[in-house]
Amino acid sequence: MIIPKEKVLELGGWWYDDKVNLPEGIKLIKTNEVELDIKNVKDDILDVGIISEGNSKPFKIVKEELEFYRRKNIAIPRLTPYERIVNRFKYVNNFKVFKDKCFKCDLEILSSYKTSDGFKPYCDDCYKKEIY
Repeated sequence: MIIPKEKVLELGGWWYDDKVNLPEGIKLIKTNEVELDIKNVKDDILDVGIISEGNSKPFKIVKEELEFYRRKNIAIPRLTPYERIVNRFKYVNNFKVFKDKCFKCDLEILSSYKTSDGFKPYCDDCYKKEIY
């Protein structure tokens, strides 16, 4: 349930209006207007703001970033830098350990990944058989 801003303030809460302050005259483009192949991306990408596919906020590509993408043959990102960082941390589990069963032999094991989250944890023996 989302509580309206007025109610939050009435209850003495704190509210943050997420405002985007863009410099005047910056042209904004949608990600579907950006070339998928980095080889076809021109330097004028540095002069525009790109609207994120995730949160619809604009972000810019800087010269060093563009050079990196070209060197590594990586496409221009579709998400803001913040969204990309948050997405990377989704795969970090903060070193939690769960009792689970080996996906192959049902042996009870301790794993940092839960089967219920779609992972397939293996015991040491099954893992070694799988990779060797």
